[in-house]
Amino acid sequence: MFRSGWRYLFTAVLGLSCLAASPPQSEWGQKQAYPYQSPRNGEGVAPLADSPHKADDEKEPCEPGEDNRKSDLCAQWKAADAAADSARWTRLTFVASLFGLGIALLTLAAAAAAAIYARFAALHSDRSATAAIAANSLAQETFLVERRAYIFASDFHIEQAPGPKEQRIRDYIVTFKWNNSGQTWPKRLYTYASVAVMEGELSEEFSYPDIEGWGMRQVVFIPSGTQFESTPVFASHADMTRVAEGRAFLYVWGWCEYNDVMPGTPRRRTEFCMRSLSMGIVIPVTEEAPGEAAMRWQVYGPHNAADEDCVKAPQT
Repeated sequence: MFRSGWRYLFTAVLGLSCLAASPPQSEWGQKQAYPYQSPRNGEGVAPLADSPHKADDEKEPCEPGEDNRKSDLCAQWKAADAAADSARWTRLTFVASLFGLGIALLTLAAAAAAAIYARFAALHSDRSATAAIAANSLAQETFLVERRAYIFASDFHIEQAPGPKEQRIRDYIVTFKWNNSGQTWPKRLYTYASVAVMEGELSEEFSYPDIEGWGMRQVVFIPSGTQFESTPVFASHADMTRVAEGRAFLYVWGWCEYNDVMPGTPRRRTEFCMRSLSMGIVIPVTEEAPGEAAMRWQVYGPHNAADEDCVKAPQT
């Protein structure tokens, strides 16, 4: 009997403990177990089809500027609106980025075009400057070509040297004229002439030396368009007899060197070489015979040139 009482008492205590441990019913469970309350006093709920504005009513108050934190539906609408705004701003940002990219590309293209134009302008300027310099140089060269002095030898002549009448056999002298066909006069003009009688042709290795004693240097002045006679060179009577008989040739060569009156111009040089051929007339040796010898002159060999085409460089 005593044990049964303790058993009942333990069971009662355990039941009270379980009852005390169970959570109390929440206000949400009491009032919001269902979205809608049961009809009272015979009043029914109108069908969903009879409430076309029910969806708009359920999101109230979720108008812009209003905030209902107790409504899940309102929160969903707010999230949807935020997502739509975010998508709209994303599109606007993307469009703005494309617009900015287009402006950047146009700016880059304009900068590239400006650089190319500047490059072409610089090249054109360089070419214009180069053309101007070339034109100026050409004008100076043309002026020098037209105005400079041109000295050359011409009018070769051979005759017996003067002497007493009783001297029937005399040497012969060779003379020629220096001419200035330019429009200005030469400065520091030096001339030289040599003569030799030799059998056969001159070899390619012939150096056209200045034969001492036969020619003479001199400094002269030749105005534009004038000429003057050279210093004579001599050939012996025996040598001229060989030439007259066709057994040898008479060679005369020489040069002149000078400067133009224009400053900064190079030293000029002219070379010549002439060969005398007999006309078959015997050179007179008697007192009664005339003093000239009948000869024909021929331009001979490479020693006939001017300036940079000469065989030798200027020596004075």
